[in-house]
Parts: sequence; C-alpha cells; structure tokens
Amino acid sequence: MRDRALLADIVEAQSFGFRRALSSVAVFGSVARGDERATSDVDVLVTLRNRHQTGGRVSGNFREGYGAFLLRLKNANRKVRPSVVPAITCDGVEATVVVDRVPVSFIFRVSGPSGLCPLYFSLVDCSLVLTDKRGCLKRVLAVTRSYMELLGYEKIAKGTGWYWRPAVPVARKHLRALGFDKKGRWAEQCAREYLTRARASFAVGDLDLTGVLLRQSIAYLVKAKLAFCGVEPVKCDRWEPVILRREAYLPSSAPDLGRPAPVFALSAVGLESREGREDLCPAEARSCIQGLVSSAEQVVRQLRGREQS
Repeated sequence: MRDRALLADIVEAQSFGFRRALSSVAVFGSVARGDERATSDVDVLVTLRNRHQTGGRVSGNFREGYGAFLLRLKNANRKVRPSVVPAITCDGVEATVVVDRVPVSFIFRVSGPSGLCPLYFSLVDCSLVLTDKRGCLKRVLAVTRSYMELLGYEKIAKGTGWYWRPAVPVARKHLRALGFDKKGRWAEQCAREYLTRARASFAVGDLDLTGVLLRQSIAYLVKAKLAFCGVEPVKCDRWEPVILRREAYLPSSAPDLGRPAPVFALSAVGLESREGREDLCPAEARSCIQGLVSSAEQVVRQLRGREQS
C-alpha cells in the first residue's frame, strides 16, 4: 500500500477545502487491491453534498473548495503539481494532481440525488474507505452490490484490463437505476460533437484531422453501445479504432458483446485487432472517410431513436 501518511494528508486537505460539504473519501483501483506498481496512480473518489453540484459545469463553490484543498496540501510540505485541469465527465468532475511525484486521480461526485453510476462497480469490488460521514457511501455501495447480484454481474478479464458484464439482459429501468442510461447519453453526445467537427474538417479537405476526429467519435459510439448493454469496462475503455478503407477495427482489449455484434453500421466490423495499416491514396481516403461519416451518422440516429423511445 502507498504511503498512508499521504492518504491521511489528502483526507485532511479535503476536509479543510470542502469543509461540511465533504461526504466521503475512498481509494479504489490497484492501490486498494494492493497490487499497484511504482508507476501506478492513486484513484480517489470524493463525494460532496449538493452545495457543490457539478452537473454541466464546474461550480464556483467547487473551484473555491478545490483551490483550498491544493493550498492545504502545499502547506503540509507536500510538493503539489496539478497535471490535469478539472473537467466534467459522465462520472463527475475528474482531476489529476501529482503529489510528491505520485499521480493522484480524483473523481468528485455529488452524493444523494445524483444516484448510482457504473463507477461504483470498482468500489464494490475493492475499495478503502478513508472517511464516510453519515454512512452515505456505505449505503450507495450496498445498493449497487444488490443490483450486481440481481443481474448476475461477473468480472471478465480482457487483455490487460477487464470489464463487468451482466448474466442477463438489463431492463431499461435497471439501466436507469445504475446510471448506464445517463452514461450512454453522455457518450452519444460526445460522439455527435466529434462527428460535427469531423464533418467540418472533411469539408475543408483536412483528411488527417478528420481521421483523428472520427476515431474519437467511433470510440464514444462504442462506449454508448456498451452502456446501453449494461457493460462497464475497466482499464480497457480507451480504444484507438484503426480505419482501413471502409472498415473500422477495434483492438482486442474491447469487451466482447457477442457475435454478431455490429457496434456501428459499416460494411464490416471486427472486434479483433488487425496488424499493419494500408496506405490509401487521397481519393481512396476521401471515399473511406465519407463512408465512415455516413455510417457514424446512422448510428447516432439509432442511439437518439433509442433514447426517445
């Protein structure tokens, strides 16, 4: 286990920065399991009361508390270097801070009405609760565990990571209760944003940038598909789709949804990695990208139709 004094200083600094708004602090991931490496980061979940609501934007109250938290760590003779600016994600507000050369990845969530989220699967599996005022986190994890037992979730190893897969199809009400519906809509929105930017770059003839934006869009489409199936990836949710002509291939680290499993409508879809990459002439590249844009648009429409139904 990493330096317990560091974890104690983090909890004390969080209490100072967010004061009565702080609800709980828990460590999860490799550090909680005890199999961390020298290069592993420390994953920390911080839940706050509603005064620091972070939906849609980073509130002024949160910025003030976060700044006070960093200052408190510095005053504790810790070398602090924020490496990632706080950003909104589907799990909450994420930020990475290097403390004494140890990267600490924080996820800030609002307790209470925000409900459950797939992130809690990792905490149910293994977590170290450092503080839990009023037992809020304990109750949330107990409810999450009951849903996991009800739906028969199992941990499937895949490549260097793993993912959580239900034994039975997940009903829409359970997707909403576990937060998968919200995560799927968020991923679908990100895919649409990248797709819009890809269309704009394609219109001005920047094929390289279009390809990069399309890969991002396809990766988010896959995340949306997984979320609507009730699948939660861990450590294998960062994929770099390889575009070959009119086909998009995902690396073997992607969770297996079964076959056939068309994640998006292309002439051929593979879930296995392909070695090498074909060089396309500009005309072929333009045709390939145009086909991918059309296919990605079709999937976005399908996902939006599912959401409306």
